[in-house]
Amino acid sequence: SNRLAPFSASLGSASTSNDSLGAFAKIELLVMGLISTEEIPDEEIVHCKNMDAKYNSATYTITDISCEEIIYLTAEDVKNSLSPEQQVRQISQGTKLRAAHVVVFDTKKNLPERSL
Repeated sequence: SNRLAPFSASLGSASTSNDSLGAFAKIELLVMGLISTEEIPDEEIVHCKNMDAKYNSATYTITDISCEEIIYLTAEDVKNSLSPEQQVRQISQGTKLRAAHVVVFDTKKNLPERSL
């Protein structure tokens, strides 16, 4: 099996949205419809098929990662894998979006009265 370098938990946090891992990946922008395959001809995704890894809860790191197979997907592969339903949901540059901010508490909380 192929061995990959361990992931360091210091690179991000599951509880922090602004965790300095960077902006959207170019492949993510492609899936959203914001860039084309022509703009990222050399971009690829590396997929670890049937990954196995050990998690060290003391250091919050994943180690001893193994893959049955490593698969390389080009931007064209990703684009061609999108279903028709996914393709119609793609946006384009300049599209206006609405977003909602959701706060989830770990205990039941009473919200303050809404003042009109």
